[in-house]
Amino acid sequence: MPPLIRRITRILPIALGAFIYAVDDETGFPFIRVNNGNAILDFLNDPDPAAGLTYQINIIKNGIDTGRRIFSTSISPLSAGRVMIGPIKLSVGDYSFAVAQTAGALAAQSFIIKFAAAP
Repeated sequence: MPPLIRRITRILPIALGAFIYAVDDETGFPFIRVNNGNAILDFLNDPDPAAGLTYQINIIKNGIDTGRRIFSTSISPLSAGRVMIGPIKLSVGDYSFAVAQTAGALAAQSFIIKFAAAP
């Protein structure tokens, strides 16, 4: 099965540092269900945030923080020599992405996630 690519968007925040669940642009759901073993292969800004805007993304499984952190400064598709985030192995469950803007004027932000296979 080919990789699955999803775009998720975190709406305009109410304040810096406020974590808000991002939604899948295709389904409109704030989670992605994994029914069998899978992995996140890569994670990219889409598009890169404007100058001075930074974000932190926490991966949540079944409502519990996994401790995995992704920072917008490390996932720019324009970075020469950028290291891919994954693979991050995923077991069966519902995964959400809690996103907080950490600097800059408040703005919505989107990300692309590449999964090993369709969840």
